[in-house]
Amino acid sequence: LKVYADNSKCEDAINFVRVNGSLEYLNITNALFDGIDADFSNLDIQTITVFGAGNDCSDFSYGNYKIESADLNNCADKGISVGENSKLESKKVSLLNTNIGIATKDSSVSIFKDVVMQQMSTCITAYKKKKEFNGGNLIINNLKCDNYKTLELIDNYSKIVIKKLN
Repeated sequence: LKVYADNSKCEDAINFVRVNGSLEYLNITNALFDGIDADFSNLDIQTITVFGAGNDCSDFSYGNYKIESADLNNCADKGISVGENSKLESKKVSLLNTNIGIATKDSSVSIFKDVVMQQMSTCITAYKKKKEFNGGNLIINNLKCDNYKTLELIDNYSKIVIKKLN
């Protein structure tokens, strides 16, 4: 399955709810709000490309997600948001010009192999947002973040592990 969306005025350009399956390609350009929103789903995604989102480029909740590669640019809020007891695994992520690169929160676990970021306000963050959950766990094997204000933000409920920082 290949999915394309351009100039979406909806709350989410693409929204997956209770979906199980795989996608070869997701391409979103100029989303007024979130580019991709996935809830209560189990998805295996080969490639995600988002250029321009008024909120999050990608938002994953209540599910299990695998992403081979993601190229996310110009996200007004988060490049990748993982929350509400989700698990996300990704091999290769590139983020450019985003407020927060990766946010893992609310009993979620995110595992990344290679992440490259440029022009971030905050590169990575892990925290507890909702009282019914614990914090977030974020693991990155290889992280490169250039031109940022804050490398990481973390609260007392969460954990961030960076195995190699370039």
